[in-house]
Amino acid sequence: MLEQHINLAVVCDYVYAPPRLRDAEFSALLTNIIEEACSTRPLIIAGDLNALSTEWGCCVTRQRATALFETFAILEAVLLNTGDTPIFSGPMGYLVIDLSFASDILAPQMTSWAVSELYTHSDH
Repeated sequence: MLEQHINLAVVCDYVYAPPRLRDAEFSALLTNIIEEACSTRPLIIAGDLNALSTEWGCCVTRQRATALFETFAILEAVLLNTGDTPIFSGPMGYLVIDLSFASDILAPQMTSWAVSELYTHSDH
């Protein structure tokens, strides 16, 4: 939640990266994110990125997650996810694949990021 005294226009974007994307396709998606978001500050980017990392509660780190961190470092954005609350339940078990990133100038003001307990009829 942003504190009341901040008066900024914030750009928010949602990204979906299907698990079936090959590495080259995922890299192209990340390139598009950089190109679109590079000149926009402050920003929040959230989405179903289908990337596994121990940084956000998965038991392994895959190449997609490494590429994500590199991309968001270029954008000077930091991961907002805290804890390891699973967001998706499927054949591979419980996963944390929905992620939220914010510009480093916004992140300190984001004081109540959490996985909602509200049932939304979605698989995650």
